[in-house]
Amino acid sequence: MKRFNIFYVIFLGMMVSSFPSFSQDKELREVERLVKNEKYTEGYTALQNLFPTIEQFSDEQKVWFYYLQSKIHSESAVESDENKNFTTIVNAFEQIEKLEKNNKVTRFVKTTANAKNRLLSKIVNAAIDDTTNQDWEKASQNYFNAYQLSKTDTLFLYHAANQALKADDKKTAIKHYKDLVKLNYKGKTTLYTAVNRSNGTVVSFGNDQRRRDQQVRNLLYDQPEEIVLESYQPIIYKNLALLLVNQNNYSEGEQYLIKAFELNPNDYDLLISLFYVYMDTNRRFRFEDYMRQGVKKFVENPSLYYNIGAVYFNLGIKDKAKEYFEKTLQLDKNNYHANHALGNLLLEKDKDISTQINNLSNNKADRQKKQQLLNEKAENYKQIIVYFEKALLNSKEDTKELKQLIKDIKELI
Repeated sequence: MKRFNIFYVIFLGMMVSSFPSFSQDKELREVERLVKNEKYTEGYTALQNLFPTIEQFSDEQKVWFYYLQSKIHSESAVESDENKNFTTIVNAFEQIEKLEKNNKVTRFVKTTANAKNRLLSKIVNAAIDDTTNQDWEKASQNYFNAYQLSKTDTLFLYHAANQALKADDKKTAIKHYKDLVKLNYKGKTTLYTAVNRSNGTVVSFGNDQRRRDQQVRNLLYDQPEEIVLESYQPIIYKNLALLLVNQNNYSEGEQYLIKAFELNPNDYDLLISLFYVYMDTNRRFRFEDYMRQGVKKFVENPSLYYNIGAVYFNLGIKDKAKEYFEKTLQLDKNNYHANHALGNLLLEKDKDISTQINNLSNNKADRQKKQQLLNEKAENYKQIIVYFEKALLNSKEDTKELKQLIKDIKELI
C-alpha cells in the first residue's frame, strides 16, 4: 500500500510539472498558425499574453517564442514606430542566440540566420536615411541595433556613438565610446559596398566581402567598391574625453584626453582642453608641461598664446598672463581677445591705484603721492581705451557693453 501511495505521488508530480509544457506548446502552435495565416495582430496579442509566464517555458519553447516575436515584428506593423519594431526584433534574435549557445537549441537556427541578414540590411538603410534626415536619435538607435545583430561590424557601434553625440544624448554617447575603447576598436578597415539595382541606393556590407560578392553574382547589386577607413581611435578618445570633461568628470576625462593627444599630438583643440583641465584642477606644473609642448609645436599660433595667458590669468598669475597676451598681439595686433584681456588687466591695476589713493591721509606728503597716483590713473585709462577700442574694431560679438565702458572711462580722464 505504501509503495502504491509513493508511486501515485511521484506520478502525479510528473503530471503536474509537465502540464504547463503541453499547454505552452499548444499556445505557441496557435501563434505560429496565426503568423502563417498573416494574422499578425492576433498573433502579437497572443504572444503578449504569454510573455508574463515565459520563465516557466523550456529553453526550446523560449526560442520558439522569440522566433515568433521576430517574425511578427519583421513582417507586420504591429507598432507605429518602426524603430521600436527593430529594437524588439534585435532583442528577440539576441535571446535566440543566447539560448542556442547555452543549450544547443537548433530548431530555428537557419531560419533566423537568413532573417537576420535581411533585417541587418533594412536597419542599416534606415540608419542611413535617419542620418540624411538629421534624425540623430533614431540614427543612433538603428546603428546600435545593427551592431547588436552583427557584433563583428564594430563600425556600426562607432556610428551609434557619433549620432548619439549629435543628438546631445551624452549618456548614450559616453557608453558607446567606452565600449569602443574596451574593444580597442581602431576602425582602420575596409568596407565593401555595392549599389542596389532595384532602387539605386549604395549599401554597405560592412567587412563582409563574401556576402557582397554573392549579391553581385546574383545580379541584385552592381558597382562594387572598397572603401579604406583610417583609424578612428583619436576621435573616439577625444569625443569621450571632452564629454567627460564638460561634465566636470576630470578624473576620467584627463586620462582619455592624454591618450587622445598621444594618438594625435597635432590636434590643437586637445592641447587647449588639457590646459583648461589643469587650470580647473589648479595644477600649474601639469599645465606648464603641455604649454611647453604647445609653444614648440604651434609657435606661430596667436590663439595658443592667448589661451596660455587666459590660464595664467585664471590661476591669478597676472604678470605671466600679461606676457602671453602681449605675445598674442605680436603675432596678431588686432586680436580681439588679447586686446580685451589686456584692457581688463589694466582695469585690475586701476582698482589697485584706487585702493592706494583711498588709504592716503591728508598730509602734504600724501597729497603729493595722491597727485602722482591720479596722474598714473589717467595714463592707465588712456592705455585701457587704446586696447578696448582695438577690441571694439575687431569684435564679432555684441559691443554695446564695451562701447559704454569706453564712454565711461573717457569721462573720467
